[in-house]
Amino acid sequence: MKRKRLAVVGLFTLAAALVVAPPEPTTAAWTLPRGAQGTFTAGTVLPPTSLMCTAGGLLTKATFSWTAPVSGGLTRTEYQWTLTPQGGTASLPNRLPASATELTVDAGVLDLGISTVSLVAIGPGGWRSVAVEGTVSRVSLIGIPVASGCST
Repeated sequence: MKRKRLAVVGLFTLAAALVVAPPEPTTAAWTLPRGAQGTFTAGTVLPPTSLMCTAGGLLTKATFSWTAPVSGGLTRTEYQWTLTPQGGTASLPNRLPASATELTVDAGVLDLGISTVSLVAIGPGGWRSVAVEGTVSRVSLIGIPVASGCST
């Protein structure tokens, strides 16, 4: 008898719940699978080539020059370069226009010792080339900077 009473109460509770909050209709439906075809090519931003450096003498600057790739790769939108002192932290990126083919590092921003100049080409969407690097050195005599040099 108890079982019947519990079953009847359960059915009434279920019916009341469905009347108060009926199930929501859905717009989802199964569809047939569709195939798609296409081709794509990954883009590459080509790095600067033929990196060269000139410097030397008393309290001089170091000038890095390069050649932009003539063909291939994504269009370059700019160049960015950083200066990292040996054992230190890289500077924030310095920007150059896409038409640039040289950059000058003033001796005043160089720490004593060896610093690395890193140059990357930037393409659409911020895509970056691999970095090309050169080094700049600065020496002092009795605490006074007297010479600088560079290499690639």
